[in-house]
Amino acid sequence: MGDLTGRTALVVGPGTDADLAIVAMLAAAGAHVLIASVDGTAFSDRAGQDVGHLEPPPEDPTSAGTIVEWAMAQAGRLDILVQDRPTTYRGRIDDMGWTAWTDDLARLTATIAVDRAFAAACVPEGAIVHLTSIDLAQAYPGRGTASAVANGLVGASRAMAVEWARKPVRVNVVAQGIVLDDADRTALVDGTKASDRILLRAPSHRLGTPAETAALVRFLVDDRSRFITGQTISVDGGWAALTQHAEGLRFP
Repeated sequence: MGDLTGRTALVVGPGTDADLAIVAMLAAAGAHVLIASVDGTAFSDRAGQDVGHLEPPPEDPTSAGTIVEWAMAQAGRLDILVQDRPTTYRGRIDDMGWTAWTDDLARLTATIAVDRAFAAACVPEGAIVHLTSIDLAQAYPGRGTASAVANGLVGASRAMAVEWARKPVRVNVVAQGIVLDDADRTALVDGTKASDRILLRAPSHRLGTPAETAALVRFLVDDRSRFITGQTISVDGGWAALTQHAEGLRFP
């Protein structure tokens, strides 16, 4: 596996199990990892003291470069940026207030603003990875903003990959399948949530793990993937590839 010794990674996210697995895997490969929480302090609270902690990134995109300045001041260099900013609105488009729409699209704007600041400050051969969800390829009721932001993120990532190819800074997207977090696992155990319908829809008949998401991110930021940029790669057990038969789900 590619060694990340001497490199600095900035991971921005809400502190999901996948975020934590990414931090652990990058650190295990030798990277100096800095984290910044979005949506409160969950990431910092869960990550412990073995990583560098930064203040949450400014919400105003014109001030997004501040987090990169903080990271540079603490580490002296930046090589890797991983961003995970899931949307929060869940409901029908008919019922959605424009504030909910604006708030979720602001997450896309904030992501791109930090990317731009990172690309201007990072060392050559920098790598950016964005995390998005299965809303990229599938439409689900009540997840309109999630679909819009996921697809917007892919389009912007392709554009940045092309424009920054000669810096060079690579930009890729990891589309996660369904990954259970602690709350989901608790709900399955106590019976308040069932996985039968989800497993029926999954070609591999299982759900993903945070480590599987982290392994793909890990690959995309090291030297083994230096010629991979502008790509969206799903780690979902074939979920996005499955087309439902007119008479229902069928598996070979």
